[in-house]
Amino acid sequence: MRIVNGSIRVGNLFGIPFYISYTWFAIFGVVTISLAFIQYPELYPYWPQRTHILLGSITSLLFFGSVVVHELAHGTVARALGIPVKSITLFLVGGVAHISSEATKPAGELAMAIVGPFSSLMLGAAFGLVWVVSLRIYEPIAAAAGWLASVNVALAIFNMAPGFPMDGGRAFRSILWWLTGNYQMSTTIAIFAGRLLAYLLMLGGLVLIVEDRESMFSGVWIILIGWFLERSARSSQRQLKMRNYLNEYRARDLMTKDYSMVQVDTTLDEIVDKQVTIAMWRRSLVLDGSRLMGIINLNNIRRFARTQWSTVTASQAMIPVEVLVKLSPDDRILDVMERLGEERYGQALVVEENKLLGVLAIENIMDVLATRGGLRV
Repeated sequence: MRIVNGSIRVGNLFGIPFYISYTWFAIFGVVTISLAFIQYPELYPYWPQRTHILLGSITSLLFFGSVVVHELAHGTVARALGIPVKSITLFLVGGVAHISSEATKPAGELAMAIVGPFSSLMLGAAFGLVWVVSLRIYEPIAAAAGWLASVNVALAIFNMAPGFPMDGGRAFRSILWWLTGNYQMSTTIAIFAGRLLAYLLMLGGLVLIVEDRESMFSGVWIILIGWFLERSARSSQRQLKMRNYLNEYRARDLMTKDYSMVQVDTTLDEIVDKQVTIAMWRRSLVLDGSRLMGIINLNNIRRFARTQWSTVTASQAMIPVEVLVKLSPDDRILDVMERLGEERYGQALVVEENKLLGVLAIENIMDVLATRGGLRV
């Protein structure tokens, strides 16, 4: 298992990396305990305790499996539209499919948005059918199926609330986009609706706690969902603002020639002595004669112990030119960001007619955003 940003990678689902956040274990425990020690014992007190516990655990797993199916549905449609899916993650308030970019047309956006709730409705119908069939056969199966049917239908309905970035908010945006032809305005309106819904949820949860102390858990849960939705909507607002700032830029505008050159047989000691001591040094091109072989920066040097610097050469520590992203000077920065975010080196070569024009790194883009204040909302 691999841990990334507080999440554990547990494998692949149809070629999509699947992660579980540490926060998911908390909500899995809460749902399991609620079913095994509260709901099932109250409804079926004549069952053995081991049946309550076992069925509570199985039901909880099937519920989160339903969430995964919901996110897989989003991912499947995104792939069909040619949009890469980075991963699927389960976390505290459900799941999320990390999709590399937005749809380019309203119809694609609408399809991606509604397929998740549709899959939840289909799961609700399937579990409902199991409930009907098993009512006279085995009561525990019927109990679990009935709960899963109602929860999946509720999940579908809640997700279709018209607040961005929920599925309903994305569907709302796609309709506005189709009607107005204005992506930016449609996104702004959908984000506003999402933040308004979030504040209403938090207010509703607070009122529930004050009015009915027995509903404290439900109230806290509603407040938590509202807080998460507001945080997600605010993040989407920042991304929209960032896209607006960067929309005018091309690779040639932000590339840099702020690099020196070293030969392949230069040792790390020599590079550190000659380059790292220079203020603001970020990288050097590694050459074999006049042929470009790669790039070396501080991160590459730090991979080696200080005692090795006198023997390790630039060719051994560099990022080979073959693995670096190659850009045209006219490539849009918005497209470039997606490519740089997908590859682990965070920098690319800007090339025209096999001639190197400069280097574009993710920090060059971040510098522009910081200068223009585009990261604050």
